[in-house]
Amino acid sequence: MTLNCGAKAIEILEAYEGTLEDDYPPENERCEHGEMLLYKISLLEECGFIQRAYEELLKKEFKIVDKLAVKEQLVSLFVKLDCLEEGDKLYRALLSMNPDNYRYYEGLQKCVGLFSENGLYSPDEIDRLDALYKSLGQEYRWSSAVKRIPLDFLQGEKFWEAADNYIRPLLTKGVPSLFSDLSPLYDHPNKADILEQLILELEHSVRTTGDTLGVGSPYLDDFSEGIIWFEGGLSQGMEEGSYGGG
Repeated sequence: MTLNCGAKAIEILEAYEGTLEDDYPPENERCEHGEMLLYKISLLEECGFIQRAYEELLKKEFKIVDKLAVKEQLVSLFVKLDCLEEGDKLYRALLSMNPDNYRYYEGLQKCVGLFSENGLYSPDEIDRLDALYKSLGQEYRWSSAVKRIPLDFLQGEKFWEAADNYIRPLLTKGVPSLFSDLSPLYDHPNKADILEQLILELEHSVRTTGDTLGVGSPYLDDFSEGIIWFEGGLSQGMEEGSYGGG
């Protein structure tokens, strides 16, 4: 949306608000009115009126029914206003409600100064990110996202360990989407090689000795199914040339 279009839309919404008695809608229209207010605030943000959007949100918050959306809008404004300490606290609060929301992790990284648009980090930044996600992993042990995200920035032995920790339970469950989930990593030849070697070792261990799951485990069939799904995706990726690597 262009700046002029956004500004015009804001004018229209404000004109509508002016038609409401006491600036408040009927009881049966509260949800829709709250959505309209959030839309107006998002337009203000999109048009670059960050401080105005923040003030509008604080002023109209009590009229908005969707409190989660209020928190998400507020934390976005915190980041853009460089209120990073407040943003850090609110993103952590949001993660406590939904620890598998990737946007919350990205926002938290921005607040602690560890976010890169191109995904490239210095060795020191990688160490700090690793420490951050290990800490978050202790809080959200059942979160898939907190285990998956580090695969994007870790390298070498740490990548192997993190990939093993992430892949093993998903293969155990026979998750068909595992390959598509990991396929972006195949743009990195070193990671592609590690993933292929890891999968082969897990497969060999299970099929020959029953290690990893234990001999007679009821999950052996699911693990084998997961291997089949992953190898199928791997073969398709190689045929389509969708990634580099050995």
